[in-house]
Amino acid sequence: NPYPYYEIKTKDDVTLPNDVVIPNGYNNAPVCMIADSCCMGQTTITSVVLPKYLIVLASKAFSGCTNLSTVTIEDGATIPTFSTELFKDCVSLTTINLPDSVSKITSNCFSGCSNLSTLNINKESKLINIVSPTIAFIDTAITSLHIPANLVINSVLKNKEDITINLIRYTSDNQ
Repeated sequence: NPYPYYEIKTKDDVTLPNDVVIPNGYNNAPVCMIADSCCMGQTTITSVVLPKYLIVLASKAFSGCTNLSTVTIEDGATIPTFSTELFKDCVSLTTINLPDSVSKITSNCFSGCSNLSTLNINKESKLINIVSPTIAFIDTAITSLHIPANLVINSVLKNKEDITINLIRYTSDNQ
């Protein structure tokens, strides 16, 4: 990569503070990536602020952060994908504001977020693909989604206009 950037990782023996603010940059280079399993299992985290230059939120980055209740993504972030198990088992999350740049939500992204009841998707959203929505939202409190036109679900259903879909509240017991 000809452009310098930083990737955020944590060491296994480090406990992060309650409020985590990831800077936009360091040494004149942007922070563009949150690594796989970066904060996985960090139960002390209650809030996280993600920088505007972020382009990769890798798999399991915040999985198991059971006290994480607030995720703020700065305006201008160009994250294309919410990766596999990104927020898995973040039981304190109740609402996620999906950045307009996210075009894909992968399977198990929010699985186990038992108090997650709202996923806000703006009219300007670039979201076009939810991979296995019953699995992406398994064990959540989400019962319906208002989704933008042209969303592809499981590479099969493609709506021509904005619609609201009702989801059966799937749990790992009745999938």
